[in-house]
Amino acid sequence: MSVFLPLDPFSTEAIGPRVYRAIREAIVCLRLTPGQIVSEAEVARQFGASRQPVHDAFVRLELSGLLHVLPQRGTRVARISPKDVRDAQVIRRAVEAATVERACALRRPESLAALALNLERQAIAAAEPEPHAFLKLDEEFHRLLAECADLPMAWAIIEDAKSHMDRVRFLSLPQTTPLAALIRQHKAIVAGIAAGDWAAAREALSEHFCELDKSLPALEAKYPDLFERDDARALGR
Repeated sequence: MSVFLPLDPFSTEAIGPRVYRAIREAIVCLRLTPGQIVSEAEVARQFGASRQPVHDAFVRLELSGLLHVLPQRGTRVARISPKDVRDAQVIRRAVEAATVERACALRRPESLAALALNLERQAIAAAEPEPHAFLKLDEEFHRLLAECADLPMAWAIIEDAKSHMDRVRFLSLPQTTPLAALIRQHKAIVAGIAAGDWAAAREALSEHFCELDKSLPALEAKYPDLFERDDARALGR
């Protein structure tokens, strides 16, 4: 059975980006587990695609730190680096805080409406037993914040930096981080933007960021095989 979700046969998007997202999602949602060996040929076979888009996706995933190429041994899924998670969190805090501040100034009605709809869908997804749907909506929520600020590049920067962070977020839902708390924080961020109240939005955003800070040590202790020892990486092991 394939670990990848089927590609949309009716999509007009190029095959390359669709393959990349499908592999990335399989890694983030731990259907491809840290340390697992993956083969370009086998992945291409599962997608029914040629080797080139899969190779391009592997290169991109290696650059983002989700795959490691092992000379003479193939390619394996990278273990989660706590240091990369913390580094990405610093970048995300800075970029997203500036994004929300600008969103408070602009208060674009169409973007606020999209955020409100997203929050409604989050509440529905939170009742499902698996966190996959909620995680996608959480991702969409933060992308919509960038749209609300008319800063699409801000989301591109955050998305590129947070590959390891996304796997921690998946692991934390809902055992370590209650979904109700995340939805409450999301609502407070949107309320601050709608009111043009940067101080309120900033406070809610700060609380939101602290969720991952709190969950990371507990997850490292609970799933040691999924995490990389950063001291070992520094020694090139």
